Amino acid sequence: MTDIQPYQIVVVLAFLAVLFAVQIFLKYGRMPQNQMRSVDRLRLVQQISIGQKERLLLVSVDNEEFLITCPKHGQLSVVPVHSGRSEAEAQHA
Repeated sequence: MTDIQPYQIVVVLAFLAVLFAVQIFLKYGRMPQNQMRSVDRLRLVQQISIGQKERLLLVSVDNEEFLITCPKHGQLSVVPVHSGRSEAEAQHA
């Protein structure tokens, strides 16, 4: 049976120390998402339950709103929401 050499213990301990340091960095070292960029492009405006297994979401992306249906099983639907006024009317108001 081979003996364990002291340098092998040092290598294993160094590897574990680096692994532990990476874990700590990944958990605590990152900046929160809202501090990384000053402008949020995606925002959940409102959500409502329309059944036991379905929700309706109003999402804002780059100041454009979309209505999204989220069924538990089935296909998602994304519909752009247009305001009652046109862009030309909004600019003149």
